[in-house]
Amino acid sequence: MLDDFVTEDNSVRVEVILIDNLELKICEFKRVITKSKDRSGYHPAILLKLTIYDYLNRI
Repeated sequence: MLDDFVTEDNSVRVEVILIDNLELKICEFKRVITKSKDRSGYHPAILLKLTIYDYLNRI
């Protein structure tokens, strides 16, 4: 499982808990519908998690 690779004191765990508890619909986050039917849009929570992780880790 992926949890086995993340240490207990890693800041990612806090980030995941915070974002999972946000009401993204209130913030008007919506899943994008792509023009190509071969690809589905990413869930806004996943994109937000990646953006915050990159920012905190200066990526």
